[in-house]
Amino acid sequence: MPDPHAAPRGADVSCVLEARGLAVRHGRRQTLAPCDVQLAAGEVLGLYGPNGAGKTTLVQALACLHPHASGEVRLAGARVGADLSLLDFHRRTAVVFQDVLVLRGSVLDNVELGLKLRGVPRDQRTRRARHWLERLRIGHLADRVARGMTSRSPRSTRRPGRAWSTS
Repeated sequence: MPDPHAAPRGADVSCVLEARGLAVRHGRRQTLAPCDVQLAAGEVLGLYGPNGAGKTTLVQALACLHPHASGEVRLAGARVGADLSLLDFHRRTAVVFQDVLVLRGSVLDNVELGLKLRGVPRDQRTRRARHWLERLRIGHLADRVARGMTSRSPRSTRRPGRAWSTS
């Protein structure tokens, strides 16, 4: 029996996540011009820009959380909605937004949550979460209480970017 998660025959699997001609419209207004994005395994993408530039819209469209007017999203070569169901795509991907619901507990507890919900054993999820905290150079925050750590300056003209990881 073929693997339902396998990429279609002949697909370019060097890109774990790929978008081609992805565009978003809100009514008659185009909020994301057609764009192409490619992410290889282990690559981290950061998006920076002024408010209203389309960072969140792009991440939502890449995550198939926002309907797109044109283009396609592929995961490991499989076209979302055709070769791979939207449900399977969402089961295999995750997005962390800038404004998140911070739960009780430490930063590490919050980073581990998605893995915990997927049934990953504690030692594995702790190791993986610590790896990503270190990779993002915030490992020193792992044991800090998460609630109350966010800070916003009303004078800021640019928000921190959105991020997507393909690991």
